[in-house]
Amino acid sequence: MNALDQLKPGEIAVLVAPRAEEEKMLELTALLALRGRVGVLDGGNSFDAYQVARLLRRRTSQLTETPQPDSCFPRLYLLPDAYPA
Repeated sequence: MNALDQLKPGEIAVLVAPRAEEEKMLELTALLALRGRVGVLDGGNSFDAYQVARLLRRRTSQLTETPQPDSCFPRLYLLPDAYPA
């Protein structure tokens, strides 16, 4: 069983991996986005949203724009909307 099979809609997952596994995490994010809404909180400012968009474009043409905060305050502001109670 792989990680994608274990993740269910509405759950929160924490992914921590060495830099060498970054591409796999981006691919996992793209696959999850094909199943539904995905929120990413990247405290290290290293998430490559453009790469995820490229991976998604290979599989679908139904893309929507999403906010991409560039500092800690906007991240905290967007968090309640990303994960409603």
